[in-house]
Amino acid sequence: MAVNIPDKRVNLVSAERLSGHPYSGGYDSFTIANRIHACSPDSKIIIVVRNQLDMIRSIYKQLVKQGYLGEFKDLVKGESWKGTSFKPDFLKYDLIVGKYYELFGSDQVMVATYESILSDNHRFISALNKFLGVDEFQLDRSEEKFNVSLPDHEIAAYRIANKFKTSEMNPFPAFVLGERRFKLLHRSLCWYFKMKEPRLFEDNILRELADYYQQSNLNLGQLIRDPLTGYP
Repeated sequence: MAVNIPDKRVNLVSAERLSGHPYSGGYDSFTIANRIHACSPDSKIIIVVRNQLDMIRSIYKQLVKQGYLGEFKDLVKGESWKGTSFKPDFLKYDLIVGKYYELFGSDQVMVATYESILSDNHRFISALNKFLGVDEFQLDRSEEKFNVSLPDHEIAAYRIANKFKTSEMNPFPAFVLGERRFKLLHRSLCWYFKMKEPRLFEDNILRELADYYQQSNLNLGQLIRDPLTGYP
């Protein structure tokens, strides 16, 4: 979200939570959009989307790192009527983009894909400059990577080790290991699963998800006038 202020500077506010949270199914995504509009109706909105299959794999790995105990199918197929949980609709991007178009107008909303930023970040920065109405600038290109996704065998190890650590997703474990013993257990499980080469993501579930998002991606492509090459 970008807010223009009198001396022609631009303040940027960026947080993943502004689009809702994946583990809670983005239940308050529209509520947040309405609140942003109520507080700052002249804001410019920047939305970055990512191929849903890559996004779901990333979400699962991140949740396991934070203490999640379930398998991939539990995250995607699980249903909870007593509380919020992940819902595939959260990644129907045409819904949230359409909402922001409705509130702010399409000319005040910029939509970019994660993949296009990776492939040509200079082009993205140039488009961002134009959208924000600021002087042209470019970032120095860096090969340094941040928040790199862990390999599958480390995630499989975390899923088992998480049973013995207190976390938001497992607040009452039956037995708690100290930090040193937890790390030792995780390293041992990493060695085991690396030899076993686990498959975290079932192909049949990924195919179902690809089919599920096809129409949504077609709708989004029409909204932003981009065919979303490489998306389901």
